[in-house]
Amino acid sequence: MAVYWLAVPFIVLGAYSLAYLYDFKLVTRPGLSGAAAIGLVVAAFFCVGFILTNNMTLMLEPSRWPEYFNHRNGTVFNPWRAEILMRYLHFMVSGLAVGGLFVALVGKYRLKAGSEVQALAIRAGMRTFALVTLAGVVLGLGI
Repeated sequence: MAVYWLAVPFIVLGAYSLAYLYDFKLVTRPGLSGAAAIGLVVAAFFCVGFILTNNMTLMLEPSRWPEYFNHRNGTVFNPWRAEILMRYLHFMVSGLAVGGLFVALVGKYRLKAGSEVQALAIRAGMRTFALVTLAGVVLGLGI
């Protein structure tokens, strides 16, 4: 896992850099639209989640640790286990649920009381939180 584990900070730095470039409207490369930039950011973070899920699952299986001696270049990976996909989806969906809760909390405590935006943020955030949490529970049962 060393190669993948050490790649995580670089992937995260690249994703945040691209997000800042998008936010400050500095994405000037020909052919790179705003939607493509955000798509790359999301893909990078999903990639990091997949790497971390694989790492945690590999730590649960000490019987696989001797594989290091067959892969001394640091590329032992664990993506072929049946539970990897369910764990990965469960964690990604949980992150979306927390994002919905964050939007609702920002609406509640940071936006002007009684405004349409506040009501929309609270309603959309709590609806997202509830629906995505329900999906996370369903996915979690598959682990």
